[in-house]
Amino acid sequence: MAAKKRNTAKNSNTKKQQQNKQAWMFRIAAFVVISLILGLSLIWGRQIDSALGLYRLDRDDFGGTGAEVIRGDGGDLIVHFIDVGQGDATIAELPDGRFMIIDAGPARARGQLLAYIDEHLVQPADKDFNKFDFAVLTHADEDHCGGFPAVLALYPADVFYRPNEKATHSDFPDAGEHLLRAGHGSHNTRAYGDAMKSAHRAGATVIVTDGLSPADGSDKITPQGLSATDAGYYEIIFFGPTKNSYRHRNDYSPVIIIEYENRRIALSGDAEREAEEEFVANVANLAAPKFARFTSAFTVDVIKAGHHGSRSSSSREYLETLTNAASRKDVLIIISCGFSNSYGHPHADVLSRFNDMGFLEEHILRTDVNSDIVISIRFDADANDFLIFHGATAKITQRNVSLGFMDLRWWQIALLIWLLCLAVCIVAPYVSAKGKEAKKKGNSPQRRR
Repeated sequence: MAAKKRNTAKNSNTKKQQQNKQAWMFRIAAFVVISLILGLSLIWGRQIDSALGLYRLDRDDFGGTGAEVIRGDGGDLIVHFIDVGQGDATIAELPDGRFMIIDAGPARARGQLLAYIDEHLVQPADKDFNKFDFAVLTHADEDHCGGFPAVLALYPADVFYRPNEKATHSDFPDAGEHLLRAGHGSHNTRAYGDAMKSAHRAGATVIVTDGLSPADGSDKITPQGLSATDAGYYEIIFFGPTKNSYRHRNDYSPVIIIEYENRRIALSGDAEREAEEEFVANVANLAAPKFARFTSAFTVDVIKAGHHGSRSSSSREYLETLTNAASRKDVLIIISCGFSNSYGHPHADVLSRFNDMGFLEEHILRTDVNSDIVISIRFDADANDFLIFHGATAKITQRNVSLGFMDLRWWQIALLIWLLCLAVCIVAPYVSAKGKEAKKKGNSPQRRR
């Protein structure tokens, strides 16, 4: 009988041990899963901060000249850097009355892009706008091509510049595949396929961007019927890409310089290290006669920072090729990026590079902070010269939710949740088990004797 009781007790203890082991495995597994979820959530910390209302935005008038003033004063050349969130959309009103769009932002921002076009190009009585003479898609990413179907459906383009990348999505066969150069890249997304389909559907003459002085002269846009010595002459020159394929999609982006009356604006889409290094090497090696202009005295007046201000772009060598030490204090830097974007654009080390090289902080304009930015080149009677004027829409600042002694952010909430889970899943059960074990030892027969 005693042996039977001992066996029963032993089986009961074994069962309890198994149950305890299973409970611990469950707690540890739950803690690991919660830790992984919280850790991954930090990647989207900015968006979560926004969704939870952990900060609010204060929007004030731009401290300098307002964009409306620059647009209202007109000019021979007006360039609009439009706030489309995390993406790119640039529109140029050219001196001969033609219009050019470079990228059209992501699809989610098509409404605000169309509204901007309607308000500032369609409605003004002094503008004769109903189409784009030129459209440029720098590369196949959605934040650059997503808005083109909506834009071209209302305002078709006569000429459409595209990257040397085949659209391979099964629903949107690439009608311009025969135009691509050997060794081309490819991109299999609905957004890119739809953008290319919209260009062909609009009846545009499609040109594959080539920065190496092709025989057809498609690397340069100039006003019809004017020579370089005539008033109103301008040049839009493609200096890249000069290879047929790249390892990274962003490097298909062209390096473009718009030049008018000895004033220059440089744009480069999302061009990264390889494309920038290629451009610098082409200048050094004089890869084509047009690269000879980049002397030690050469400078642009406006640089649109590559890849939304990412550290992968705007290298020191690239910036040194576009500017000289004396000019940098007067050069404007434009950064197109979304407020509190998940990529952290513009990156702090890029902003530090600008500062270290002599670009002034007050000349850095960002669509996430200043919303729409407008550049105008026009004759100034006082200076008796063509000058660049610039303006922006807003000054947007972020105000965080504060607990008095600290600003509350998602990473702090996530840390508190993690500590709570650690206490509930691991620490409390461990302390409880140790307490029961000590109590059991205290009540054992040997202890009682």
